Amino acid sequence: MLSLEQEVGAWDSVLLEPLTEDTFIGNLQQRFKRDHIYTYIGNVLVSVNPYKKLALYSTDLVETYVKRGPFQLPPHIYAIAGSAYRWLNDRNEDQCIIVTGESGAGKTEAARIVLQFLVLVSGDISEVKLMKDRLVQANTLLEAFGNARTMKNDNASRFGKFLDIEFDYKGDPVSGHLTHSPPFQARVTSLSPGDRNFHIFYQLLSGADIHLLKCLKLQRNVEHYTILQTNRNQPTLTDDEDKKLFVYTKSALEILGFNVEDIVDIFQVIAIVLKLGNLQFVPCNNIDGTEGCAISNEYELFEICELLGAEHRWLQRALTSRQIEDGILTDLSAYEASKARDNLCRTLYSRLFTWLINKINEILKVRFNIGPKNVK
Repeated sequence: MLSLEQEVGAWDSVLLEPLTEDTFIGNLQQRFKRDHIYTYIGNVLVSVNPYKKLALYSTDLVETYVKRGPFQLPPHIYAIAGSAYRWLNDRNEDQCIIVTGESGAGKTEAARIVLQFLVLVSGDISEVKLMKDRLVQANTLLEAFGNARTMKNDNASRFGKFLDIEFDYKGDPVSGHLTHSPPFQARVTSLSPGDRNFHIFYQLLSGADIHLLKCLKLQRNVEHYTILQTNRNQPTLTDDEDKKLFVYTKSALEILGFNVEDIVDIFQVIAIVLKLGNLQFVPCNNIDGTEGCAISNEYELFEICELLGAEHRWLQRALTSRQIEDGILTDLSAYEASKARDNLCRTLYSRLFTWLINKINEILKVRFNIGPKNVK
């Protein structure tokens, strides 16, 4: 039986006497040691990442919190989500839930729990169920393409997002819209020591079947790809885990309504970025004494061009020279060509991510008339 009397320490920080930084931190620590990771500061919820699984989430608990006010039960993220949902329906007012914190604080997981709560408490007719499935799968897809494992966080979000969900008069979700900041592009070609690149690269290499890998001209070995390497041991994740997550990501694409051609195109862009990162440039001297460069592993360039459907000479020229005036080209040094290669990798990935967001928004568009209520 949930009861505020059973809480460890002060369940609401405003009850602390005296309320100082030391007593506030001490109370959080006392509660954290007993797996009480949620604490109020008035109507604000503080969540401390336990870095382990806790038995704090279930369908029964969702039903309990949706029926009770936020201060009638122990602090919980369900209480915040429940209050927003209740006010949305009872007062017909838009609601906004802001999840903020430093890297590793648990923001991604908290946002996922809020979304799962809203999915569980709303209706279950076929149209609504389809929209709920799509909202959940959109989140799965964005984590694959926008999140990465770091030394501090297994699932660090590398972009900002704002999810607007529209509900009808019955409290059922009928549409959604994502606004995002672009993913941290530098990560595509420049990893901090010990970090991994975006999840999707590893998922594709581990999870794609032999036929798909062959079509994408990829090898399964992660160590073959320059943009996936770092100068320190990366956070551990087994091939089996990446393989399982690839199944979820591919399933998310299918549930969201991406057709076979779209899915293949998406994976082709990922393959192109991986292979572009492998291109190596060696310096060479031109007849006029200026410095130029050449691609030392042209077999990679030929395969990239096959995936792009581009002319080999065109891409080679684009990577090793630049136009200074109409019809006048100047050669790039090996260093400059490497920078151009990295910029192309980042741009391709960023454009792919934006395209995915736009496709998701098209899929989540409202399909029938609703009232003005929404929760964000």
